Amino acid sequence: MKNEVIINSNRPEIIESARALALKEEYMNLGFSSRVSFVETLCYYFPIYKDQKGISKLQRFWNMRLIDKTVNDHVETAINKLKYE
Repeated sequence: MKNEVIINSNRPEIIESARALALKEEYMNLGFSSRVSFVETLCYYFPIYKDQKGISKLQRFWNMRLIDKTVNDHVETAINKLKYE
């Protein structure tokens, strides 16, 4: 059974937080369940995250402590690439 959560908001930070949660769920539904695999995957597709600052951003995303549209966009792109590989 699939549970659905609907969030109606005009606040960009709420929208991006909800989007980040949905993206993490979609990533995990592809069979990935660890933060390490998430960071490695994003670093592979987006080398800008390979330094300590970038890795920290991705770890904060994974822990749901980062609200960042650009990171959300990159995660979405990585998910789409994984789906078609």
